[in-house]
Amino acid sequence: MISMRSPLFILVAAFLVSLLIAQYVGSFHAFQAPSKSTNGSDLLLTLLHRDQTLAPALAAADGGDGAPLLAWLNAADPLTRQTLVVVLEHIARSHDGLDRDDDSAAMDAAFYRYRQRFIAFVNIPTGDSDLDAELDNLLAYILVAGTSQPSASDVNVAKQILPRLEKQVEHTPTSAVWDTIGCVYYVSSEDAKAKAAFQQAVNCAERELAKSEAAKKPLLERTLSLARRRLQVAQESDLRAVEKRGSTIPRAPLPLNNQPTPAAEPVH
Repeated sequence: MISMRSPLFILVAAFLVSLLIAQYVGSFHAFQAPSKSTNGSDLLLTLLHRDQTLAPALAAADGGDGAPLLAWLNAADPLTRQTLVVVLEHIARSHDGLDRDDDSAAMDAAFYRYRQRFIAFVNIPTGDSDLDAELDNLLAYILVAGTSQPSASDVNVAKQILPRLEKQVEHTPTSAVWDTIGCVYYVSSEDAKAKAAFQQAVNCAERELAKSEAAKKPLLERTLSLARRRLQVAQESDLRAVEKRGSTIPRAPLPLNNQPTPAAEPVH
């Protein structure tokens, strides 16, 4: 779920956007955190006002041509890259009026709608390693779990990010990253690896829930429930593959956030 996948966005959003406004507008009074009513589109206008090549680059990315946005990012300084990530996150959330703490499939789908903009960052670091790690996890997740039918291109990009995610959990295992790894393996039909990753996600979620403060428990409980549902589906798919090795096995779709787990077709 996005709100648990991108805590760094929440921490750095106010700082980066304030820096952007202060730097580009030049007003001391503008150097403050955006309010709850701040619109992501308004924040984007600040960037567009400074560089008129950004709007067509974003439009081209939305249309499937990422080359102009890649060129723009290559020419941008690290602060501007970092700020653009935060602004794009605001845009994705505000498009459907979603709350920052929304953890439903609607939030995942909102980010999936803008996936081409985030894909541009796959091979271009923002200059902040923590933000890059958060972005890797967010992007890989929305590509495979932001839609019920990820394309082959979506899956290929997620698999490109996968080694970086596996390196993350070597140092700092979290339920969110393990869950993303499991999702990527599952849509790649690597059920045994998906099962192992989802088991790690369950284990981490249980530890996180046990240590969490009361206010965070409801969200972590939903995280744990989703990880368990995905683990069950991966276990069933792996078992069916073993039993019917060499044949085409009907597989249940990946359970999406806050949606009932679809049943696989029976094997005859």
